[in-house]
Amino acid sequence: IVVLGSFPGPVVATFSQFGQAAMFRSLSFLAACVTCMESASNVECELDGSCNVGIGMLQVQAEQKKKAGTGFYIPDNEMCCVMGDIAYIRAALLRLKSSPLAAGYANAAATEGSCASRGYSDGPHEESCFPKAKLFFGKDHPIDPDSESELMKAYAQEHGDEATMQGMSNLCLPITDAQ
Repeated sequence: IVVLGSFPGPVVATFSQFGQAAMFRSLSFLAACVTCMESASNVECELDGSCNVGIGMLQVQAEQKKKAGTGFYIPDNEMCCVMGDIAYIRAALLRLKSSPLAAGYANAAATEGSCASRGYSDGPHEESCFPKAKLFFGKDHPIDPDSESELMKAYAQEHGDEATMQGMSNLCLPITDAQ
């Protein structure tokens, strides 16, 4: 059980059925209920980021204001940010991490939120490999035009040219909902 504070009564959330990892992920959606808590004493936060506000016998469903389901990833060299539906971003990053470009995404993670929150506000631009995502750049993040060719060269030295060509041709295949 986590007690978050009082607005005007104590705000309590139970995580026993989800485990410790879920607790840390859940703190972000609980913060979204703060606005609701300021005007009600009975607030129940849901895992989807919404909160149920109890006002006497009336239950009001208050939806979280931020864009639910939007996410991004940033390559290790931080030259850009790729943003879209979080499920699509996860699938794209998984594809990158199993491609000849994997070494450039070793520390990249699919993160909920927007590229602007990380300083990437120049966009959206088209992302040629993952068309359901958008590409963003930032003034504090210089573009490295040689990074992909260097990653492919290093991969080819270890795995051969044929494996590199096959891996790159698979990289940009359409991502389906099932992936």
